[in-house]
Amino acid sequence: MKQSTYDLWCRIFIAVTIACTLLSAFFLYQGYTARQQQAELQANVDQLVSVTKVVEPTRSEKINARQQYATSNTELKDATYIVHHQDLIKGTLKDPDSAEFKNSFVSRLIGAPVVCGYVNAKNAFGGYTGFERFISGGSIQVVESQMAAGEMNKTWRTVCGQ
Repeated sequence: MKQSTYDLWCRIFIAVTIACTLLSAFFLYQGYTARQQQAELQANVDQLVSVTKVVEPTRSEKINARQQYATSNTELKDATYIVHHQDLIKGTLKDPDSAEFKNSFVSRLIGAPVVCGYVNAKNAFGGYTGFERFISGGSIQVVESQMAAGEMNKTWRTVCGQ
């Protein structure tokens, strides 16, 4: 009986030892894979960081960006200026709601901005007169039909440059 108790304890000891060995191997493997995964993750992060580093723009890139902003800002101001002066020109017409504009632009030949373009609107009889030149700047709004013959040609060349 003593032998069988001893055998039983030996078998239990061997079973526990094997179980501990297997658990140790399992945990060692898990630790290895965790370290390996962590190393791979860190490598991926390092690669992403190296790809997404912020690059300081060169001096010429900064200058180009400023010029593009200034150009777009000037174009926006010009467009607003054109719309404002087209509204002023409408105020000089017999039928302001019928006004159609084309080829309007801002000229700075005389220093101050002036809007030049073409307008077509209905006359007092309800018919369209055809496109005629207009100039608008400051408090002066002039349509070609309101000027003496030949005067618009001289004014247009001086103010609008065409």
